[in-house]
Amino acid sequence: MKLGVQTYTIRSLAQKKLEVALNLLKHKGITKLEYARLDLDKAHAELIVKNDFEVLSIQATYKKLYTQRKQVISFCEQVRCQKVAVSVLPVIAILGGRKALIKFALKLNQLSKDYALNGIEVAFHHHDFEFKKIGEQTKFDILFEHTDADVKFVLDTYWAYSKHVDIDELIQKVGRRLMGIHLRDYQKLDHGKHKDCEVGYGLIIFHKIIHQARLFNPYLVIEQNSKTPFQSVDKSRKWLYENFKQDINT
Repeated sequence: MKLGVQTYTIRSLAQKKLEVALNLLKHKGITKLEYARLDLDKAHAELIVKNDFEVLSIQATYKKLYTQRKQVISFCEQVRCQKVAVSVLPVIAILGGRKALIKFALKLNQLSKDYALNGIEVAFHHHDFEFKKIGEQTKFDILFEHTDADVKFVLDTYWAYSKHVDIDELIQKVGRRLMGIHLRDYQKLDHGKHKDCEVGYGLIIFHKIIHQARLFNPYLVIEQNSKTPFQSVDKSRKWLYENFKQDINT
């Protein structure tokens, strides 16, 4: 499985000096990205190609993927990427009920068809609110049920774990529709609070997750909201490589 970094992790530097950020990642042994929170322009595409980085997927809001299709597709072509992911539920679907979710699922189906014309797969990335129940089903279940098989999913270990979701079972449920996994560990703080931390240094058991994921060959990306992002990336990468050397390709 290919291992990279979600650029949300390094956004502070990457938004100002992308090439510097890429060189720092390369120094840490990372040459693959899930591209997010950065401009989809020609200059950034050229820097990515120039520095020999592989873009595993491009993540953006549904609105951006829909209204700026030409720009997104052009960027995909420039960096030779064939995967995009919707980053978050629209607010109306977060706050709404079953009808709002089904309506959004139908939009995802159409978005997938539109991008497929250019050989690009579309996925949806969840947060924690998708695991809220509406009746007997979670919002995630409703989205999964009402989206076509061509619509893929990007799972997030931190958000799933925060809602006590069995990540191994979630991987099995998604199955061949699994496009990628955000590897984020979970750490408890005082007073019931929690935060993400370096992979392998929290409460999530990644051995079972990686074992299940191998069946479907998703891309894997390190993601963390860290004040020392490059040190955190390096710590996570080393732990992953030490424990899953046979399963990952950086």
